[in-house]
Amino acid sequence: MATAGASIEDVDYYALLELAPGATEQQIRTAYRKKSLKVHPDRNRDDPTAAALFHDLTIASQVLLDPIKRASFDKLRLARQARAQRFSSLDSKRKAMAEDLERREQDFKKQKGQEGEKKRERQLELMRLQEEARRMKESRLKERDGRADRERDEEVERKKERLRKEARKDDGEENVVALGLMDTTLTLKWPKELRPKIKRVQDVIALIKTVVEPDEDGIDVVLSADKIPKGRCSVKFRTISAAVRLMQKSGGDKMREWRGLEVGWAAVRPPVGVEDVGGNSAATKKQESEAPGFGKGLGGIGDGAFGSRTTSTIKREAPSFASSFPSVTPLNNNDETDILARLRQKERERLMEQMRVDDEADEAGA
Repeated sequence: MATAGASIEDVDYYALLELAPGATEQQIRTAYRKKSLKVHPDRNRDDPTAAALFHDLTIASQVLLDPIKRASFDKLRLARQARAQRFSSLDSKRKAMAEDLERREQDFKKQKGQEGEKKRERQLELMRLQEEARRMKESRLKERDGRADRERDEEVERKKERLRKEARKDDGEENVVALGLMDTTLTLKWPKELRPKIKRVQDVIALIKTVVEPDEDGIDVVLSADKIPKGRCSVKFRTISAAVRLMQKSGGDKMREWRGLEVGWAAVRPPVGVEDVGGNSAATKKQESEAPGFGKGLGGIGDGAFGSRTTSTIKREAPSFASSFPSVTPLNNNDETDILARLRQKERERLMEQMRVDDEADEAGA
């Protein structure tokens, strides 16, 4: 059996592969496959000589499968056998000298083999360190690229979120015609003899809540409470949709509890946007012409509730909502944004277009 670092002169490759000198090429391949599987370093991690033996088996197969190298090895093997025969024929003194010389040669070769083995180990260690450094570099590059991708994605998300927040802010606050105090205020008027029970603020609220859903806190404040016993007052709502629903109910339904009750906008004209939704621009003009002092004459709006709006005095009763808005289209009670959608649409489209352009720029730069 060969040892680590043994030279070609010391190894019998036929014996190493357990073959006869006249073995065929197929026999050599078969023997190498069987022996190499048994001594492979991956299967013999605890055997320190496994790697060297596997290396010698590989060299043996390469030499014996190459016709030129095999012929050279056969000549060397025969010369070695002849030398052994000559050595056996020497007397004891010469044999001792020959053995000493042989031992010295073996020690020298062993030393050279060990040095070669150490050199191979250093080379293998260097290769291992280089491979490890390469993997670490690739890992750092991947981590850096991944971090850059994450930072880029996070920046894109922050930009989108900023645009979404701006869009929501614009929907609620900016680029929308602001509603004034008068825009959500209605005036109510009723004959005292037909509604003698309406004397307090609570009575007005109870009447209005039959239209503005009981589960919605739509009423902000009832103004001019001192005018309620006289058959009129003003009511400010929290939302424009609540005011519109009351206008629609009073103008469209002929229920007995609403007969004789007149409801109108405290500002005479409906708020901007409600005209288009309700389709009552012509009716609004009629109401303006018939009631130039509507803000002051009904319910005391302008006397101190929101400051003076007009100094004229109404000379005729304001028409009811039913006569002023004959073609009002019912609105969705749960979607107040429909009323102001047209006022916001252009800005929303601008922001969406900006988001689309930014997304395309980010994808092009990725």
